[in-house]
Amino acid sequence: MHAMSTILFLTLLGFTTGFSIITSRPNAAVGARPTTALAAKGGSKKKKGIARTTKGFGEPPPKLEDVLAKMKTRTPDNANEVDCPCGSGKTHGECCGPFLSGEKKCLTPSDVLRSRYTAFTWRNIKYIMDTTHETCRDYREDRVAWANDLNKGGMFDSFTFVKLDPSKEEDGRMKMRASLSLK
Repeated sequence: MHAMSTILFLTLLGFTTGFSIITSRPNAAVGARPTTALAAKGGSKKKKGIARTTKGFGEPPPKLEDVLAKMKTRTPDNANEVDCPCGSGKTHGECCGPFLSGEKKCLTPSDVLRSRYTAFTWRNIKYIMDTTHETCRDYREDRVAWANDLNKGGMFDSFTFVKLDPSKEEDGRMKMRASLSLK
């Protein structure tokens, strides 16, 4: 009687929850008992798409390069031929261009100051993030979210960058004055 009530319960459970009942009847000569198990039914009739990620469900997270490619900049098409926004008197290609493109590393505080000013002026979000030290309060581990916040926060759009006036470097230190105007 106990085996019959168990099968009845499993049958009812299968109908109400979407499970199939699988019963195996082993060879009686061996002396084994029959077993009953539940297995999930086929599920939805929707067409299944091809998995686009190997770590779970859904779309893979966006890559920083893809996010940055959709963001506007103010970098002129002929940037390497125009005067550098930092005010050095050189063309961008001779001055801050190699820093912003990653061809050259900043070696002095003046290099950092001038290149970051140029990056803010021309809305180069990646360079601003790349040159923000991890101990700075603005630094974020999630670079995609950080880039999106910089882009939508209007950090670059509420000012017109007028002039940078750095002092001479002394003992690795320098003073600066940046002139900005609100739009």
